[in-house]
Amino acid sequence: VYLVCTLCSLESETLRALMLAIGLRKRDALLKSIVQSSTDCIVCIDSRGVIRTANPAALNMFARRSPTLNGESMTRFVPGLLDGSAGEPWQALEQLAGKVVEQNAMSDMGEEFPAELSISRVRFDDERLYTAIIRDISERQAQQRQLQFQATHDPLTTLPNRPALAAHLDSVLQSRNATSNVALLMIDLNRFKEVNDTLGHNIGDYVLHEVARRLGDIADGRGFIARIGGDEFALVVAGNTSAEAISALSRELVDCLKEPVETCGIAIEIGLSIGIAMYPGDAKSAEELFQHSDVAMYVAKRGNSGFEFYDSAADQNSLRRLAIASKLRSAIANDELQLHYQPQVNLANGRVESVEALLRWNERVLGFIGPDEFISLAETTDLIQPLSAWTLVQGFRQAAQWQNDGLDLRVAINISARLLQDVSFPARVAEL
Repeated sequence: VYLVCTLCSLESETLRALMLAIGLRKRDALLKSIVQSSTDCIVCIDSRGVIRTANPAALNMFARRSPTLNGESMTRFVPGLLDGSAGEPWQALEQLAGKVVEQNAMSDMGEEFPAELSISRVRFDDERLYTAIIRDISERQAQQRQLQFQATHDPLTTLPNRPALAAHLDSVLQSRNATSNVALLMIDLNRFKEVNDTLGHNIGDYVLHEVARRLGDIADGRGFIARIGGDEFALVVAGNTSAEAISALSRELVDCLKEPVETCGIAIEIGLSIGIAMYPGDAKSAEELFQHSDVAMYVAKRGNSGFEFYDSAADQNSLRRLAIASKLRSAIANDELQLHYQPQVNLANGRVESVEALLRWNERVLGFIGPDEFISLAETTDLIQPLSAWTLVQGFRQAAQWQNDGLDLRVAINISARLLQDVSFPARVAEL
């Protein structure tokens, strides 16, 4: 009755003020609970940069040995917080208010770690206070570095990848003066496809990893090496790029693979073909450097010479090779090739006892293309398998036809040496 009478006697304004005070206390208790239980470091700083209060997460983040941070300068834990300010600490805090910045923080044990700070101004008429929410971003930065590494490096060999090589080459070309040369060495493995086809991709991956290690050892400190494709690598040299120095480096790269790669009891021989293009002598841009070094690499592969410098004359021939490569695939599929049979005579009795099957191609646009030209091209691409399969089928078919006609002739069919490393080849011959 007393409480009811007292409440009834209060004026409406007094009653409203009383309810507001009760609500404020509840809100303050709620906010305090949120701050105290937050996993983020929350501190209150005055205009001098001194910590007035901090939540338990701040003690954990800064590995504080005493039970409080009160009275400590914020610069003890974030040394660079007020750097660059010639005025009072509050002026620097005002400039940071409303922003999210990253600074190196320091624990009470002297250990440095990256931190993200979000500073806000607390509006009071009689006092200038600031709140700072601080997060340890060590794990986030580690994840960012990992993602950056994955985006710019080959996962198998850990060498830089093609985008990283392109960025490095662009940077090098922009920074070189007019009298400085840059060399791009395009490196392609010989016979690597046979390793994958015959021994499997696990063995192929091991070989690539070992090749990358050997190439990296040679290139260490002398250039920027990257893996840019399945069995292709590239090396950018911006230091000593004289013809003699690049030739010596190329010989070292070739020699480092003369020792077979041993795995699973097998000694695998892998060779190199290197094409070299120079900036600015051979090319005026990074794109031209890639193109011209690629042309020189194919010249080295055809000639089995180890390495070759770019020659514009060979570049003209490369256009024809591209045309031949594109037409050869369709020629195989559409039976546009021919087998000519050269008789082999037994001189003792004068009889033709066997024939040799010779592959010929008369292309409708390019005209007659010699076997030395298109077969060597097929050897350096994946076309050698379908080309060999077509030749075997046609040769066996003709031999069967001759037998049906009563002619007892042996047929000699030339095959690529790469087929001799294919364990499924005898079964295919037996099937035919």
